[in-house]
Amino acid sequence: MDEKITGNPLKNNVLYYPYINLPQTEWLTRMLLYYEKVGTITPPIYKTYPSKFSPYTRDLIKEGLVTQVFPYEYVHGVKRFSESFTEYIDSLGPEVGQRRRLFHLPPKPFQSNSMKIHISKMETICEYLVHNGLSENIDGQWYQVEISTALDFMSYLAAIIGQVDEAGFTPITDKIMPLNRLAKSVSIDARTENRACKLRLQLLKNVLPSPKQPLSPADILGFKMKHGDKLTEFRFYIEKSILDILKQQNSDLRLREIDLFNQKAKEDIEEIKVSMHKFGWITVGFANLYALLSEIPVIGVPLKITQSVYNVVMGSYSTTTKPIKNTPLLYAAIAQKELLRV
Repeated sequence: MDEKITGNPLKNNVLYYPYINLPQTEWLTRMLLYYEKVGTITPPIYKTYPSKFSPYTRDLIKEGLVTQVFPYEYVHGVKRFSESFTEYIDSLGPEVGQRRRLFHLPPKPFQSNSMKIHISKMETICEYLVHNGLSENIDGQWYQVEISTALDFMSYLAAIIGQVDEAGFTPITDKIMPLNRLAKSVSIDARTENRACKLRLQLLKNVLPSPKQPLSPADILGFKMKHGDKLTEFRFYIEKSILDILKQQNSDLRLREIDLFNQKAKEDIEEIKVSMHKFGWITVGFANLYALLSEIPVIGVPLKITQSVYNVVMGSYSTTTKPIKNTPLLYAAIAQKELLRV
């Protein structure tokens, strides 16, 4: 790899793989709430024809929660990009023959034996796969690739993009198989991130539980715009907890530390939520107050909202409200109360 390839520091953005369209699931909701932005590896034709995306993915892109990542912008500067992957396939030995046989068999019910990958992602790898009977050219742009090989490649591609500094992405997936493939085919640092990813999912499932009703992209964007200033401290708290837990070598003690984290986080979040309810926590800002009071009919002269009016109105709450302590879990507590409704 060239000099652009580095380690994997804490990043604000993540890169979804192995598919183009993102799943409309609880898992993705947590990722959208936890990270600044989610990327999806996209062929350039999708930029011209966004109707090719699923409606949900298209809405996420429209709201700015998901960004399109074009792989050719990153892999063209990576030395031996194609060679490293083809050498990996060669190293599989007899397994290549097994994959080739499965690829040419009729697929089993509800189980695909191949996956479509666009030529813009593969450079010369597509020719190698066709030559080895692991892929077929569909229309000059798309290739039908044997499923295990396709998942290997998409894991490899996501790992490569994730190591390019300019990209600023950490690979994520909701599929166990690609996650394990990512760990198997890349560096020790990436394997460590793989373990951290699994642990992160465990912890976030506790602090950002399933919403009682589906959330639209607009719902998620609105919440992040309103409370995004609290996200960084929340993420640092979670990532620090992950590092502390992973330092524990004993698996039994590591499980105990996870239980203790979940218990403490639940207690802290409930305490914040109780305080928010008890003291009538106010989140209305000057602009929102203006919008609210502008709806009040006024006889005579129009109502003019000034900073002094705002101070008087907000001051009327002084005997019943109390500022909520800004803790790392405040973001999660507000999400549970206002967005997830739990």
